[in-house]
Amino acid sequence: MSRLSDAYLEGVNPMGQGIDDHAHGVPRDDCPYSPDSAEAKAWLQGWDHGEQAESGEAT
Repeated sequence: MSRLSDAYLEGVNPMGQGIDDHAHGVPRDDCPYSPDSAEAKAWLQGWDHGEQAESGEAT
């Protein structure tokens, strides 16, 4: 498991940010984190969750 950055430890929640960004129309390709980072993976999971919730697929 990769270690999260100092930004995450300081209270930034990439997954929550991804959900929020999806709700505000931010494209999936506009992930604000470095590719292959733990934060990017969390942000993308959040974004995908937002999309699933919107389409009624989330469990």
